[in-house]
Amino acid sequence: MTTSVLLRSTQDSTEPHLKLQLQEGMIVALSMLQIQEVLVVERRRITPIPNRPNFLRGLINQRNRVFWVADLALLLNLSPLDWETELYNVVVLRAEQGLLGLAVQQVKGISRFSAEQLQSPVAAVPAELTPYLRGCVLQPPEIILVLSVETLAQSPSLQVQPYV
Repeated sequence: MTTSVLLRSTQDSTEPHLKLQLQEGMIVALSMLQIQEVLVVERRRITPIPNRPNFLRGLINQRNRVFWVADLALLLNLSPLDWETELYNVVVLRAEQGLLGLAVQQVKGISRFSAEQLQSPVAAVPAELTPYLRGCVLQPPEIILVLSVETLAQSPSLQVQPYV
């Protein structure tokens, strides 16, 4: 009996993913293996920096670490977040270059799925998302677009912006 439990757990190759809403009707997921934490941040804690691309909202100091906060939807050329609200959901990624905060509309929860469950997108996906897309997962009623954390962190738009 113990052996079968061990076999099931070692054969379970699912990985946890954080589901995020970028805009109405668009759910994306990021592997939780590269996520350090998720914050709810007051607008005043993000310090705007002039002469930066619009998607870079500013810098934040969290636990004596300073890092950029980027509007993920705007980075992907989608509709930007409403930056007049008082609180933002920020997903903090651990990237090779350092920490990077991604501001998103809403955190939807955690889903587990394996690489084998990834499929080619069945619906029309905006062309801007294609370079960052690992695939999609069907979890009715949702189609979850799975983004590559590594590809996001290495985005050409971010490469010209040194991490702090």
